[in-house]
Amino acid sequence: MRSLVGLLIALTLAAFAQKWLGEGQIDAGMAMYLLAGALFAWFAAGPRAWPQLPPRRDWDRLGWATALGGALLVGVATAGGFAREQYGGWAFWVWLGGLALFFAGSWMDAPSSDPDAAARAERPFYPGVMRRRSVLLALALILAVALFARFHALDLYPHGLQSDEANNGLDALKWLSGAGYTPYAETNEGQATLFTYLIALYIHCFGQSVVAMRMVSATAGVLMVLAFYALARELYDQRVALLSTALLAADRWHVTFSRIVYELILVPLALSLQIWFLIKALKTGRRRWWVLSGGMLALGLNTYTAYRVVPFFMLAYFAYWLVAHPSRWRRDLEGMALFLVGALLAAAPLAAYVVRHWAIFLIRMNRISVFRDVEAAGSYAPIFSNLHKVLLMFNAQGDMAALNNLPGAPMLHAVVGVMFVLGLIWAVRWFWKPLPALYLLWFGGVASLAVLTVAHEAPNARRPIGLIPLIYLLVAVAFTDLWLAWRRAFGEKRTRPLFALLTALVIIVMGANLNAYFRVQAVDPAVWYAYSPEESAIGEYLAQQPDDLTIYLDPQYYGHAAIRFIGGERPIIPLNPAEHIPLRQPPAGDALFILEPKEHELLAMLQQLYPTGAFESHQDRYGRTLFLSYRISASAFAEAQGLTVTYWAGTERTQSPVRRAKAAIIDFDFATPDAQPLLPPFAATYEGALLIPAFGEYRLALTAEGGRAALFLDDQEALSVEDGEVERTLSLAAGFQALRLAYEAGEHPGVLRLAWAYPDAPDLLQPIPAGAFFTLPGASNGLLGYYYRSPDWTGEPMRIQRDLFIAPNDAVDSPYSVRWVGKVAAPEAGAYVFGTRSDDGSFVYVDGQLVVDNGGRHGAEYREGAIELSQGWHDIQVLYSDMGGSRAMELWWRPPGGRDALLPSRYLRPVEGDLSQSLPALPPIPPSPRPDGQSKDQRLPIDEIMPPAPSASGDLGELPALDWPLLWTYGSCGSGADQLLHPAGVAIDEAGRVYVADTGNHRVVALDERGERIDVWGEAGDGAGQFAEVFDIAIAPDGAVAVLDAARQVISLWDEGEFAGEMGRDLALYHPRGFDVSPNGDFYIADTGGGRVVQADAQGVMLAAFGGPDQGGQPTDALFGPEGFLYAVDPTAGVLWMLQPETGASQRASGPKANTVESPHLAMLPEGILLLTDPEGGRVLVFEAGMTPLGQLGGKGAGEGRFNRTLGVAAGAGMVAVTDPDLCRVTVFGR
Repeated sequence: MRSLVGLLIALTLAAFAQKWLGEGQIDAGMAMYLLAGALFAWFAAGPRAWPQLPPRRDWDRLGWATALGGALLVGVATAGGFAREQYGGWAFWVWLGGLALFFAGSWMDAPSSDPDAAARAERPFYPGVMRRRSVLLALALILAVALFARFHALDLYPHGLQSDEANNGLDALKWLSGAGYTPYAETNEGQATLFTYLIALYIHCFGQSVVAMRMVSATAGVLMVLAFYALARELYDQRVALLSTALLAADRWHVTFSRIVYELILVPLALSLQIWFLIKALKTGRRRWWVLSGGMLALGLNTYTAYRVVPFFMLAYFAYWLVAHPSRWRRDLEGMALFLVGALLAAAPLAAYVVRHWAIFLIRMNRISVFRDVEAAGSYAPIFSNLHKVLLMFNAQGDMAALNNLPGAPMLHAVVGVMFVLGLIWAVRWFWKPLPALYLLWFGGVASLAVLTVAHEAPNARRPIGLIPLIYLLVAVAFTDLWLAWRRAFGEKRTRPLFALLTALVIIVMGANLNAYFRVQAVDPAVWYAYSPEESAIGEYLAQQPDDLTIYLDPQYYGHAAIRFIGGERPIIPLNPAEHIPLRQPPAGDALFILEPKEHELLAMLQQLYPTGAFESHQDRYGRTLFLSYRISASAFAEAQGLTVTYWAGTERTQSPVRRAKAAIIDFDFATPDAQPLLPPFAATYEGALLIPAFGEYRLALTAEGGRAALFLDDQEALSVEDGEVERTLSLAAGFQALRLAYEAGEHPGVLRLAWAYPDAPDLLQPIPAGAFFTLPGASNGLLGYYYRSPDWTGEPMRIQRDLFIAPNDAVDSPYSVRWVGKVAAPEAGAYVFGTRSDDGSFVYVDGQLVVDNGGRHGAEYREGAIELSQGWHDIQVLYSDMGGSRAMELWWRPPGGRDALLPSRYLRPVEGDLSQSLPALPPIPPSPRPDGQSKDQRLPIDEIMPPAPSASGDLGELPALDWPLLWTYGSCGSGADQLLHPAGVAIDEAGRVYVADTGNHRVVALDERGERIDVWGEAGDGAGQFAEVFDIAIAPDGAVAVLDAARQVISLWDEGEFAGEMGRDLALYHPRGFDVSPNGDFYIADTGGGRVVQADAQGVMLAAFGGPDQGGQPTDALFGPEGFLYAVDPTAGVLWMLQPETGASQRASGPKANTVESPHLAMLPEGILLLTDPEGGRVLVFEAGMTPLGQLGGKGAGEGRFNRTLGVAAGAGMVAVTDPDLCRVTVFGR
C-alpha cells in the first residue's frame, strides 16, 4: 500500500507539473516534474531480472553453409554490379537471392541441449494472464482504431499535396515507367528509394492518386502499431502492452505522419522491429534474432535520414552490454558479429552507393546542421536553445511548422506526457540495468537529431520520430509500476477495477487525440495552406479536363510536382503573355488558361479578346482564391482575329453608324455592287491591332481608288492617300501596334488595300495577311523591350519588341537581359512607389533616376523605391537580367492613395525620346477596392494586401542628420550597479521614467528623467516573475509596465516593480521580439518566429492575426499609431509596413535589413513622427507621416550621441531613448 500511495502522489504532482508547463510556468513545471519523477522512481519497482542465457545451440552444417553461400552471392552482386553502379538487373536479383539464403541459413540451428532453458528464454518477461481470445479481440479493436485514425477521410485530411510528397510520387512513376533500380536518389535533397518503390507498388495496385500514396504511409502506421505491441508484449504484461498500444494507435504525432507521403513514417516501424529482435537475441542468444535485428537496421537505413543515428546508439549499447555482462561476452560477440554481417549484407546496394557518392549522401545532413548557426553566432548558444526547445516539445510547445503539427501544440497528450516523463526519470534511476540503459541511449541518440538541427526548425517533429515507440514503452513502465503496486496492495484478483479505470482513461485520451487531429489540426487554416493548396487544386482541376485540351499555365505554377502528379503528365505550355495573348496559332481544340489570382489584367484582356470564354475563380473552403481559369472553345478563336469595321452612310461620321462587322484583311474591290457593304458614298473605320512579326524596316502601301484613306498606328498617322496609292517605309518593333484605318468611299469606289513587304524581302509587296490582324484592346500600351544575349545589356539587341506585359517573356535562352523603355503615366502629382520582384536582377529608372535597385544574382526577391512625380507622362526604363535557373519578373507600383498592384499596361506607352509625339490623355488613378468579398470586419492576410516581399533592399542611404539635443547617457557593459548587458527594449512613461530591458542581466532597470537609477527588478528563470530573455517593454494605459520575454514567449505586467501577472501563453507565440499597447489596452505583438503580428486583449485572448508562418516574413516590432494604423517592421525583407486593419488599406516603405535578434524597433512621437532603429547602420531613422524619410539620429561611432548598433527606441515626455546593445548603454535625446 505504501508504494501505491507514493506512486499516486507522484502522479498527482506530475499532473500539476504538466498543468504549470501548459500555463507557461516552465521553471516551476520542470521542478515539479523532477520532484514527481524522483518520488515515482523511489516507490516504483526496479526492472525485472534479465533471464539467464540458455546453452549455445550448434549451427547446423546445412545452415552455416547456406548462410555462407548467401553471403558469397551478395559479395558477387556487390563486386560485379553495385560497385560499378549497376544496381538493377542480375545484380539485384543475385543480391536478393543471396540475402534470402543468408537469412534462411541463420534460421537453421540445432536443437537446444536444454529445452526447458531455451523455452524460458523465449517467453516474455511477464507471463500471460489473459485468454488468447480476449487478447486477440482487444488487439483487433486497437487495430480498428489505428485503421480509422490513418485511413479515414484520407482524401481530405490533409488536403492537398506538398511538393516533397509529390516528388516522391513522381519518383514512383519513374520506377513504374521502367527506370533502373537505384538505392538512393537526389530527390528532396537526397533520400533512399525504398519508400518510393512502395509507393510505386500501391500505384500499380490502386491507380495513380494522392490517396494511393497516402495509403503507403497509413499502412506503415498501422503495421507499426502491430509491431509495437509485439515489442511491448515481449517486455511487459499483456494488459499493459494492450493499454500502451491503444494509446499509440491514436497518438496525434504518429497519426499526422501516417497520413503524409514522407518516408520517415517507416522509421518507428523499422526501429520497433529492430529492438524487438534485439531483445529476443539478447535473451535467447539465437542467431536468427541477431541477423533479423541487423536486417532491420539495414531496412531502417533505407528509410529516412534520421535513422543514421541508430547505428551509433546501438554501438554504444553493445559496448555497455559487453561491460555489464562479461560472463557471456563470447556468445554476445558472436551474435553482434552476425548482427553486423546481416546489416551489411542487407544494406549492400545502399552501402555501395554511399561509398561512390559520399558528398550526395551528406547533402541533406549538412543543410540541416545546427553548426551553421553555431558558426554564425560564434558560440554554442543555438545548441543550448535547441536543447531547451526539444525538452519542452513533448509537454509544452511542439513543432511550429503546420506541415508537421498543429503549430505550437505539444507533441503528446497531457496524460501521455505525464507518464512519459515519469518513465524516463525511472530509467535514469536504474540507468545501469539493461532495459533502462537501452531506453536512455535510445532517447539520447534520437533526440540529439532534433537538438542538432538548424535553429529555426527547432523543435522539429520529423527528425525525432524514432522516439515514438520509446515514448510508449516508457508509458508502459508507468502502467507496469502502478499495476504492480496495486497488485501488492490488493492482490491479483482485485486488479480488475484498476484495469477498468486505466482502460477508461486510455479511451478518453484516444478520443481526445482523434478529436484534436480531425476537428482541430486537420481543419486549421495554417495546416490547410501547408500542403500546396493552389497547385494541388490546379492538378485536381486539370485531371478532370479532356486530353485534347491545350493548357497554358502561369509560370508561377509551371513544373510544380503536385500539378504534374495529380494532373498527370500531359502537355502543358508555360504561359508567355507576349506570345500567347492573343493566341497567334490557335490550337486544334479548346484552350485553357490558368492564372494567378493577381493576374486581373491578363484575365480582363482574355475576356475582351474572347468574350464567349468561360471564367471561373477557384476558391478553397475558407473563401480564399486559389487560381483563375479561362476556357476558350475552338470555335471562339476567331473572335480575337481580324479587325472590327464600323460603317456610316455617307462620308460623314456625325450620324450613328448603320452597321458593324468583322474583316479578316484589308483587300477589297468595291467596284461592283455585290462587293459594296453600303451604297456609295459611305465611310468605314477598321480598328484593331497589327502584329509585327519581327523588328525591321517595313514597306507599307495603302491603296484607295475612288476614295480617301488614312492609316493610323498608335493614333499617329502613318499613311494617307486619296484616289491612288501611297507607300512609306517604317521602322517597326515586333509586337502589336494599335491600328485604325479611316476610309471614305466616293461615288465610284474601287480597290482598298493595305499591303506590306517584309524587311528581308522589301520588293515583295503583298496584302497584309489575316494572321496579322487582331481585335486586341490596348495594343498601344506597354513598353518597348530590347532583348540581349548577354546578362548585362551589352552588345546588339537580338530582338526588339513591344511588350504589353513586363514578364520574363521566354524569347531568349539564359543567360540574357531585357531593357524596357517607354513612358509611365502619373495621373496626379504625388509620391509613387515602384517595385520589382525578379529572379535574377532588375532595376527601375524613372526620369533617369534610379528608383528600384534589385540587382544581383538571386532568387525571386522583391525590392522597391519611391519617387515624387508631377502629373503627366514620365520616362521609364526597366532592366531585367536572367543568369540561369528559374525566371521571374514583375513590375509593381503604388500610386498616391492607392494600393500595391502589378503596374497595369494602360499606364505604360512604348514611346522613346521626348514628348514631341502626342500621347493620349492620362488614365485616371486606379481605384483601391478591397478584395472581393472582403468586409470591414475581416482581417486580411499580409500577402493579400501587399505584394510578395521575401527579400527587399532595405537600403535607405544616408539621410540628413537631425540636430536633436543629447540629454544624457546611462550604462556600461557589466552586471553591477549602473551597468547593462546587451540592453534591448526601452519605454518611457508619462512621468519621464525610462525603463530598460537589461537582457543579458535578466532584469528591468528603471531610470528617472535625469538618468539616475531608481529601481531594478527581475531575475533569471523560467517561472512567473522571472526573465529568460527580457526583450521589449511598453507602458499600458493604466501605467503598468509590460515586459516581453522572447524566450518564455509571454508578456509580464509589473506595478511599481511588483509582479502583477502575465499574458500571452495561449497565443502560441514563437520568439516574439517586439510589441506595443494601444490606448484601449489591446496588445499588438510581433510574433517573429510565427511570421505574423498578433492582436490580443488585456486578458491574452487573440482578437486578430496578420500574416502567418506560411506567408513568409519575420516582423520584429509592431506599433499602434494614430487613427488606428498598425506599423510593423520586417528586417529579413527590409520592409516597413503600415496597415489599416479595419479596411485593408496599406502602405509599405523600405526599411533597414538586420537579423531578428539585433533587430529594428519602432516608436512614435505625439505629432505622428515615426522612429525606426537601423541596427546595422547604428542610427535611428525618422519618418514624417506617410513614411517619408525625414532624417536620422546618431550614426556609427562610440562617442556621445553615436551608436555601434541601435536596437530599442522609445518616445515620450519630450524625450527619445535609444539602446545600444554593443556599447551597453541608453542614450536619451530631447524633443
